[in-house]
Amino acid sequence: MVNVEIIDGTQRLLDLNHELFKSKYPDLYSKFNSDEQNAYDLQYDMPDGDDIFNYSNKKDVVSIKLSSSETVMINNLDIYEWYQSDYYEFLWVWAADSNFVYFCLYPCVHQAGSIGIWSIDQRDWIFTRRDEGFCVEAVVYDKQLDLFVGFYYWEIPYVGPSGESFFLIDKNRKYKELKTEKIYSSDEKTNESVEMLDNFTPDINIDLRQETGFHDTFVVDIKQKLILFYDRPNKKIVSAYKFSMLDTVWKGKPITVNDLVECGETQLKLGLDNYPKQIQSYNALNDLIEHILNPVAQYFGDIQLTYGFCSLELSKHIDSRIYPKLDQHSACELNSKGDLICERKGAACDFYIKEVSSLTIAKWIVANTEFDRLYFYGDELPIHVSYGQENTRQIVTMNPGKSGKLIPKTVKKL
Repeated sequence: MVNVEIIDGTQRLLDLNHELFKSKYPDLYSKFNSDEQNAYDLQYDMPDGDDIFNYSNKKDVVSIKLSSSETVMINNLDIYEWYQSDYYEFLWVWAADSNFVYFCLYPCVHQAGSIGIWSIDQRDWIFTRRDEGFCVEAVVYDKQLDLFVGFYYWEIPYVGPSGESFFLIDKNRKYKELKTEKIYSSDEKTNESVEMLDNFTPDINIDLRQETGFHDTFVVDIKQKLILFYDRPNKKIVSAYKFSMLDTVWKGKPITVNDLVECGETQLKLGLDNYPKQIQSYNALNDLIEHILNPVAQYFGDIQLTYGFCSLELSKHIDSRIYPKLDQHSACELNSKGDLICERKGAACDFYIKEVSSLTIAKWIVANTEFDRLYFYGDELPIHVSYGQENTRQIVTMNPGKSGKLIPKTVKKL
């Protein structure tokens, strides 16, 4: 649990060291009336290349108490580094997860805003942005894809337009506007929009959510590419948006069942019909793709499959190096007696990614996905990984013994 507290409510980041500034600019300081003039205004009469914050005292603005009981203080100079201004009309800071603390400063509420994302692990800012009409209300973080999705609004009082929009911050910390299509509004609902929403709601994942200042809950379902605003007091969906982000997220092409069926060297050489006979095998292969392979492809790039699904017929043509009863490459297929070839069920494959070490990939899988078995053969060799009903998260290193035969060793981490 991370607790955040704002401990300075002056709405000013600058805390002028009068003696230091006076010694540098005596003439300019002599014209300064601290009772009537804002100290930051001195900036406009200073020579180019100098900054008024070079003469500011350091003062703590935000206290962050980490789950380890350690307390980290964020001071005015830390924030000014990216905010580049003194005054803020409103400061909103929250820790929605154990990874980041989010700072939103509004120099003018409804009209201009900013966000700074501070990494708990790195103890530093990993993303900052300030712009007109950029009043951020909510941000959620998807750990698996290492990206942020957020919501902001703007409103020019009395005379100007108003609106809302969404943004994405990708794994390279590049900001992009998120294209959305509004599919439902409780104020303008039609039979068509209600039916469209009903197609999504049974399977909505609410893990990524953040409370907004409008008493709504901002929910992002990455899998369904769906954004919802949920009215907490009245327990109803206010609005829903579909979005597309494959062009901004995917580094590699998605994997398909066909890829897993047709990737093996023996299958390609013999041209065998290697497709599953059991519907459960198709389900298992799709689970492997959804929960492990496509997230890996999204994050690292194109996957090079070396061994995928292995049917009963194909296994007869592969030498003794394979272990159909254990390795899950046969998914939920049956042998000639009608029994499961591999009692573990699930599905497995072996793969590598060009110019990415297998150790880096394996560590990412362990940290970011659910898996059943992961076999690590070496930094430059393919990884074996499976997904199944048990998902034991067993990690096995395969190291050559004195005879050259690989010896499996179960380890807790790589």
